[in-house]
Amino acid sequence: MTTRTDDADGLVDFERLLAASVGEALRTQQWSGLLAWMQNHVQQFAPSGSQLGRDPGLRAAFSFAFARTVWNVTPLPRNKFRPEPLPEPGRNEPCPCGSGLKFKQCCQRAPALGGITSVLVWPLVLQALSGQTRQEALASRHLSREALLQFVATELDAGHALLAAELLEPHFNAPLRAQDEVAAAMLNTLCNALEKGRGGKRRKLALLDRISKLPQRSPLRSEAWQRLACIRMDDNKGELAWQAFQQAQRDDPGNELLGMLEVQLLMGDGRLAEARDRARFHAAALRRRGGSEDLELAGFYAQLSQDPVRAMADVSLRNDGAPGRRLAACIDQLEHRPLPRYRLVAESASEPEGGNTLADRLRQMGVAEEQIADSVRKLEEQIGNFPEAPEPEEPPLDSQVLRPPAKIAALYGAWRKVFKLDKPFSVQPLPFDDGSIWRPQDEAGWSTFLEAHPEAFDSLDVLDDLAAAVALHPQADQLGVLERLAAPLLQRAAAIIDDALAGVDDARLLWIVTGNRPALRSLVRLLAMEQARGGGKQALALGENVLRLNPLDNHGMRYTLAEDYLAGGDVNACLRITSAFPDDPAPELRFNEALALFRLGRGKSAVDALRRADDMSPRVAAFLLPGRVRKPKLSDMGVSLDGDDRAWLYRDAMRDVWKGSPGALEWAKRVLIGGG
Repeated sequence: MTTRTDDADGLVDFERLLAASVGEALRTQQWSGLLAWMQNHVQQFAPSGSQLGRDPGLRAAFSFAFARTVWNVTPLPRNKFRPEPLPEPGRNEPCPCGSGLKFKQCCQRAPALGGITSVLVWPLVLQALSGQTRQEALASRHLSREALLQFVATELDAGHALLAAELLEPHFNAPLRAQDEVAAAMLNTLCNALEKGRGGKRRKLALLDRISKLPQRSPLRSEAWQRLACIRMDDNKGELAWQAFQQAQRDDPGNELLGMLEVQLLMGDGRLAEARDRARFHAAALRRRGGSEDLELAGFYAQLSQDPVRAMADVSLRNDGAPGRRLAACIDQLEHRPLPRYRLVAESASEPEGGNTLADRLRQMGVAEEQIADSVRKLEEQIGNFPEAPEPEEPPLDSQVLRPPAKIAALYGAWRKVFKLDKPFSVQPLPFDDGSIWRPQDEAGWSTFLEAHPEAFDSLDVLDDLAAAVALHPQADQLGVLERLAAPLLQRAAAIIDDALAGVDDARLLWIVTGNRPALRSLVRLLAMEQARGGGKQALALGENVLRLNPLDNHGMRYTLAEDYLAGGDVNACLRITSAFPDDPAPELRFNEALALFRLGRGKSAVDALRRADDMSPRVAAFLLPGRVRKPKLSDMGVSLDGDDRAWLYRDAMRDVWKGSPGALEWAKRVLIGGG
């Protein structure tokens, strides 16, 4: 009878016993020492109630079988990292276990253990060794690439990216030793390691470029093209990503994982229906093959065919302890949770039940929690010294505030004690934070709170906080994670707002009223997600709603709306936007106003508007009008009002619209260059 490793796992904690027995084999480097250790310690690795603890005969037989299997495949330092397999005893020879009985009367009947191979043992050997001995083991010609790959993957999971890269990079120096499936897996792991180190992105791109230019088709070259496809997809270079995918297909047409990449590319393009169809196709193909690994992958394709966004996100959230897993479980319970009833009240009526103290306002403005008390003290001193303010010549716009139910308002104070992430400052999308909210001890605190208080999801403030946390999630850039975690939160916030404003045509939720910021920020974030999906009518409606609620437009909705109206052919709607902000000097607005007037045939007004726009932003025309222009270097710190960077961004967004307006570019050249 052969006992496989999964059978042994029912008798003992297999992984712990294997690691410990390999360590003991390396320590003693003697068969007798390993066997004696196994006979004395194996019961410590048996779970409570295991048959191994109740049956001495089974325990003795298992100890011999396990020790012998491990010994036969463990590379020994004293033997130049080669094993010393035990010879098969004769039936009438003394049993190697030391019982004094003949082998046929003793351990010949012990079960053999399958599945413990050198590939499984070598990584444990490397983990147990250190210093010069480990270096000698790594240099041994007996270390297979498969075993090295397993060891490196373990080290990478433990955070040792530098070591992982150092061990794998030499395998890709010229001349290459191999270009097979193992080499492809090593390249994939090396890229993962390089991504985690300083300068690793540049080194990774150089490596992939070199591998992709190899002269022969191979699984290795296919892996390089697959990686390049993912990089290009992340860089929004869809056409180049598909070209890389097609090259990967040609290089390794039998690669089952190419179907996964195809589905990812379709999702990245927003082609969800096609993604579902291809997932069904790949699932059916794998089921026809019928292997256990094929069936497991086919099951995942089946999930993709039902809900591709959720399936891809759950890959990132699958493991126990994965950041966001508990939040996802809470979100899954929201589908049938009723909406809370917020009330729309005048701003002056929001005190004190609305929680709009000076400290609350500073918190909503993004002031760090530890600075609030001192800031309140200083502000109160300054306010006390202010002279009485004169009446303004023009009264400010009236504003309302959405007031939550009293229990929800009270709950938020308890929430802030466990959720230690500041609000974003002003209109910034993210807090000035390093994402420590996802440290295991911090996440455990606020996740436990949410599990105990599902009514927290009735709070616009809590939904705002969670959306900020999700944006800082360590895997926020992975396909589907934001959709899985942020979209339901923002959609719930939008539903709460819509419910509260139902039937109210003139609601005003001004940004300058800090109590409105969680609601407005949620709508703006939802708009950003809709734009990332490709925009369309829903994005346009969201932008119009935000501008209607906050006509002072702190978030710059006017720029996006004017561009969308022009691109969609609604020039009158564009002019309604531009005329509402006549003094705004931004080129996005002023040049769009000129184009809208030109398309309406209002010649003199169009010329006047174009010249005024050029006077305000003279660099725009230099980038907009030529057929080709060099892209300037763009800063991560923002754009200047009238610099090359902003002029380029306007060209990038709107030149196709100008080009698609017959005669517009020629007219602009005559007006601004030829004096027409």
